[in-house]
Amino acid sequence: MKRTRFFVVVLLGMLFFSGCFVNHYEKNYIPHESDLAQQFPENRRGDVELAVVTTENGVMQCIEAGYIPLGTASFSEMHCPWYFAIEQAEDVGADLVLLEERYSHTVKRPSVIFLPSYHTTYISGSVNASAYGTYGFGSAYGTYSGTSTTTTINAQVVEVSVKIFQQDALFLRKIDTDSFYGALFDVPQRLPDEPIDKRITVSIFAVVKGSRAAKAGVKRGQRVVGINGVPITTYKSIEPFLKDLKSIRSIEVAK
Repeated sequence: MKRTRFFVVVLLGMLFFSGCFVNHYEKNYIPHESDLAQQFPENRRGDVELAVVTTENGVMQCIEAGYIPLGTASFSEMHCPWYFAIEQAEDVGADLVLLEERYSHTVKRPSVIFLPSYHTTYISGSVNASAYGTYGFGSAYGTYSGTSTTTTINAQVVEVSVKIFQQDALFLRKIDTDSFYGALFDVPQRLPDEPIDKRITVSIFAVVKGSRAAKAGVKRGQRVVGINGVPITTYKSIEPFLKDLKSIRSIEVAK
């Protein structure tokens, strides 16, 4: 039992000094620029789900299932326990975390282990004793010998090999898909010096499954030419609908 406890102490020391007990998801969290999170406030439905996703199509399937992105975290570090990602998801009001972890490289890092050292002392000597007994004065002579061992625990700095992984996390929130038409848009980013009436091309980024948009036949990648009967040709024409997705009643796409 004592030996097991000793190795537990060694392991905890190595993990502590290698940085595993740092929540890098929280440290590297970047909120999503979209205002979708404000339009669809937190509506927790249960425990946070965690999924491993390695393809862009996997992410799109989640969005089309009714999840909106809240933010991301990306960093290179040793393997980080996934419960840290769930902890961060709870902090930002996410219902789903998509994770991807890839081996990057191996580095040498200092760590600390605690090793026992033993010191043994040899003890010997002789004893002379005198006493009066039944038959008068008598004496006795004898010798003794033995060992005494003391144990000391010493901290020692060592160099260990640590595998480094590239870790990416996407935090998403489940929304009420009945509250809006069900289409998200791909709009070119407007530069500071671009006029609001500049002509642009707007396309469908994603369509939520089972939504009114999906039932109307709207598909990912189609070019948007009108919303609620309003022609969509400029930043100015699409802006009101981006700020209020719930106001959308119909979408016209190019044939």
